[in-house]
Amino acid sequence: MVSIFQKKQVRYNIILVSVISFSILNIFPVIAEPGVEWEILVGTTANFIWGTGVDQTTDGGYIVVGYIDTTNTGGAGVHKVYLAKISSEGRKEWSRGIEDSSLKETSGYFVQQTDDGGYIISGSIDNQGIGVPTGVYLLKTDSLGNTEWTKTYGDQMGNGNSVYQTKDGGYILAGGTNIIKTDSDGNQQWSKFYSDNVMYAHQTSDEGYILVSGEQAIKLDVDGSNVWSCNLGIVATSVCETSDGGCIATGGSISLVKVDSSGNREWTRSFGSGDYNAGYSVQETYDDGFIIAGTTRTDNNIDVYVVRTDNAGNMLWEKKLGSAGTGRGDYGYHVELCDDGGYIVAGASDKELLNGVSDVYLIKIAPDTIPPLDPAEFDLYDIIVSPLEVEQDQNVSVSVKIANIGDESGTYTVNCMLDGNLVDSQSVTLGGGDFTTITFITSSEDSGDHTVQVDGLSGIFRVRRPGEPEPQPDPEPEPAPMQHDVAATWQSSELISAESGTIIDIKVTIKNQGNNSESFNVTCYYDSEEIDTLRVVNLDPQTDIIITFSWNTTHVETKDYRIKAWADSSEIITEVVEDNNWCDNGLSIFIYEPSVRITLFIPLTKYCTTENIPFSGSISSGIVGAGVTITYTMDDKVKVITVTTGPQGMFTGFITDLKTNDMEGIWECIASWNGISSPPERFEVDVCGMFTDIPGFPVISVIAGLILGLLLIWNRISR
Repeated sequence: MVSIFQKKQVRYNIILVSVISFSILNIFPVIAEPGVEWEILVGTTANFIWGTGVDQTTDGGYIVVGYIDTTNTGGAGVHKVYLAKISSEGRKEWSRGIEDSSLKETSGYFVQQTDDGGYIISGSIDNQGIGVPTGVYLLKTDSLGNTEWTKTYGDQMGNGNSVYQTKDGGYILAGGTNIIKTDSDGNQQWSKFYSDNVMYAHQTSDEGYILVSGEQAIKLDVDGSNVWSCNLGIVATSVCETSDGGCIATGGSISLVKVDSSGNREWTRSFGSGDYNAGYSVQETYDDGFIIAGTTRTDNNIDVYVVRTDNAGNMLWEKKLGSAGTGRGDYGYHVELCDDGGYIVAGASDKELLNGVSDVYLIKIAPDTIPPLDPAEFDLYDIIVSPLEVEQDQNVSVSVKIANIGDESGTYTVNCMLDGNLVDSQSVTLGGGDFTTITFITSSEDSGDHTVQVDGLSGIFRVRRPGEPEPQPDPEPEPAPMQHDVAATWQSSELISAESGTIIDIKVTIKNQGNNSESFNVTCYYDSEEIDTLRVVNLDPQTDIIITFSWNTTHVETKDYRIKAWADSSEIITEVVEDNNWCDNGLSIFIYEPSVRITLFIPLTKYCTTENIPFSGSISSGIVGAGVTITYTMDDKVKVITVTTGPQGMFTGFITDLKTNDMEGIWECIASWNGISSPPERFEVDVCGMFTDIPGFPVISVIAGLILGLLLIWNRISR
């Protein structure tokens, strides 16, 4: 209930802003082309990450799904489901690369937020690792992307192209050449086979289903029996029920086909002027028009293509988004309506990357309509009866919270019943999204238990018999025996891949599950190598804490690493549970060769304290004007200078502050920029002797001897 109310509250606030912002537009019948509010790329430069589905969440943000291919091919490779949560302003809150240890390859194609605040994801499995789906995949997570359960449907060859939660709490899944109905745990209830891939399916307002397979739009009843089918004249990729009981489909080279409630094709429209066009997703808009997302290509430049029409399919506006450049691509695969009347588009882009490596591409388009207001709808919750035991005729307070979870203002009458008899009524008027608390006062002269009811909510209070003593508080319980139990319960990282040299923060959740304050060490590992050990001091019972480990991946071999954490209980006496000290929840981080390298060169290995020490180096990308940090250390001495790169990313300079006797020793020097570091250079600083310890002394001595000899010869000639 609370989540529903919060969603309505967010939407109500957005609507108020929208009404003000678009009041001028309502004067005119023409819908103006909206702007782009924000666009982001989500992913890394290491992996091929494809974004395929998006849904708006109850907090006003977005959940986006796709898949990662660590081989950067987009075909056969190491695939896993990718899930990312985005804020309403377009900032990444978290991301997950979800692996299934029982499966070789997994990919995600569609996501929807479920009634419990978690997410349902459809995709595919490839147990042969050859880039060909071998089964349909269904994955349920909690609100943070942690896996709750998975299901595979191995006899359904193909992809899980879409999934929606149904009104009975189950799911309807477009999987390969089948439509599959499951219960709330993903157990198959029934399925229907079709000769072509089922590209999209969802439940309709009459609790039946609409789907597209090949060139057919098909309407089913609640049990999956056929109601009607319509030949669309295009190979369809997406379908949506319309407000008149029919449907709208897209596919082909960005075509739009309208079908009435009896399965008759009404009209077809086509869009796009490129030499290649493809429509992938369609939705009905708040004003009964339509929005399509797809891809268009012109002169080898591939862009996201969004088309907005009225309810007759006439174009109102179109947008080409991305502009990655010639030979590179931006792809739009899914569009959803947003609560503010705008649109969110998910796809993939390589606009900032090379070699075909792609990131998830997310675009928020501003509103072009005002969402319709939902009528007032009231919800009652949190009944409180106080006190629970009273004397005869002593007043009892009955309070209840009431919220208007609709958008429009309304009035509601609340009735209070005592033992089935009406004792009071109150009317309350609330604006959309508002809530309040109302209180009733009642009493009874009859001893015993009494039931109060307020519109379906109930509570009980007791009236004591005359002369019955007041209840005494229960005696204090005996203190529980001392129990020691520390556990590493979770670990996470914002990065699931990074180039060598990146410092990666790994967050480990530690909980004291015992009833005694504890102090202990926590160690984080990559494979069997230790990242660091941190100390937890006096962690209170039944309390958890998040520890952050910083993993410096400089000079770490390039490969996929398994991350694990260990809560060391060796100093804790008689820990009751020991098998929860390890946390290994499947977190893996792929380290790859850096795309940019820094080199550093110091000519000699030994210098005098009288000398300036020269250095030079470069950034491989050739960037000009970058500030390179030169850090040189010896024992506890740390010194830093900064130089700026010139042409071809080269830099030079001198270390000038080691000219005192206390600077003697071996120094290690590193150049770093933008989180990337060079291999270290080492040199020694010494207090040089009068002659022989001076670098270059042999040359100096020869020159001095020549000069002395010439002076002697001249002296003899002069005589």
